[in-house]
Amino acid sequence: MSESVSKSSSTRRTAHEDDDDDQTQRIDQKITDLLQDLTGRTVPPEWAARVRRQLLDGRDVDKPIAYITRALRERPRDYLPPSTPAAKPVPPVPPLGERDNGDTNRRGRALVEQALGRRAPAADGEA
Repeated sequence: MSESVSKSSSTRRTAHEDDDDDQTQRIDQKITDLLQDLTGRTVPPEWAARVRRQLLDGRDVDKPIAYITRALRERPRDYLPPSTPAAKPVPPVPPLGERDNGDTNRRGRALVEQALGRRAPAADGEA
């Protein structure tokens, strides 16, 4: 009979752990959603888990989602990952009719012809 008791205790403990995992996933998703809504930035799940630990570890919180919601609403930018430096801006591309790609096209055509074992066309456009 003690075997069935230990089995049921084990089942309860596992069910409780599953409940904790579900609660943790709900909290992490709430963090991701709130930061997206409040800042316009999406954070990866690992970052949401880090924020959850930062806010909840070592605290006895009765309503963790409400607690986290309040903290994030008060100072959302404090919980974002560090920014990466902005990439160099890409220069604007001129409209198709204004591009001068003649040299590039000739070099590319010559390389293709060479790879195919053909003679590249002459500069005047004749083969």
